Amino acid sequence: MTGKVWKIENKSIQSGKKSVLLSSISAWKKEMLPKFLIVWEINKKMAKIEGRNGRDVEGEVVAYHIYYIDEELNIMWENNPLTHSELIKQKWNNEIDEELVNEISRLHKKFPDKIIRFQKSFKNGNNVRLQYQISDYRKLPTVPAKIKKKGQYKSIVKTCEQMLGSKLKVKKFELPYLQGNRVWLSEKILQMEHEQKKTFENMGFSKSNATKKAKDIGELYLITKENSIIKLPGNFSAREDYWIGNAIDILMSYFNDKLTIPKSNKEVGVDLFMKIVKEKDLEEKMKMARKMGKHNIMREIQKILNIEPSDSDISRGSTVTTISLWKILEALIEKEKK
Repeated sequence: MTGKVWKIENKSIQSGKKSVLLSSISAWKKEMLPKFLIVWEINKKMAKIEGRNGRDVEGEVVAYHIYYIDEELNIMWENNPLTHSELIKQKWNNEIDEELVNEISRLHKKFPDKIIRFQKSFKNGNNVRLQYQISDYRKLPTVPAKIKKKGQYKSIVKTCEQMLGSKLKVKKFELPYLQGNRVWLSEKILQMEHEQKKTFENMGFSKSNATKKAKDIGELYLITKENSIIKLPGNFSAREDYWIGNAIDILMSYFNDKLTIPKSNKEVGVDLFMKIVKEKDLEEKMKMARKMGKHNIMREIQKILNIEPSDSDISRGSTVTTISLWKILEALIEKEKK
């Protein structure tokens, strides 16, 4: 994989399933590749909500599978009846749905060997959508041996291993109108939110405003294998039906500080970035640091931060003292204040 960053897309499925719903078709163009696709098997507890396919209550990470996509494995959209950008601006109706079903059937017959194919569900709220799916994720290409040898890839694998057995849970307000204490999410709370959202819509609120008034974004928690409870930081929302996908991104970045979540949605189909430092460059820098020595590195830092050097900063051998590190920390704090 070339470039200064590695791209990762996460997909979570119910444990034991093989079909995976993929992101928008714009995420699979050649210019968006290469990227890793990690399929997470989650033992999910879900709530049955009237008019919905279900909503996540909690989940346990039980398995992961890493794939590497560097070529277009998808069926391309042939702009019939419209281009993709034009199509997603259309309002869904039965007529356009039937037209898309026929076009998708034609494309599937035309490209039988493509493993990433179109979903046959085109409704996204009131609008039209085009998305991909794969019937069996095991058909995806594995990670090349040369990439598996890289330290950065081993770091990703280590993170995935650490996550196994983790439970993801959410706390939400227990009473209507976002009132009361936040307690562990349950089907009862999700049913309450659903009914309250319908009430707001009947009062004339738009769907988005009704959602904000009725559904708590919640707080995300990690329950470790040792049963420790950790509140996870990050931009999280459990208003969505399937919030566990977002939670996986946050959990990966929690376990591995080299992984960052994009600050915007400009790059569709990318959930995490990993900045890449060439291993040869890193080795050279380590050699230079060893040659320079801890004492000289310490003096250079003190010079930059205008810290008066002292004999007590350095002990015998190659060690620097705790007091010298405290001086650096204090100087950095003062610099940050300015």
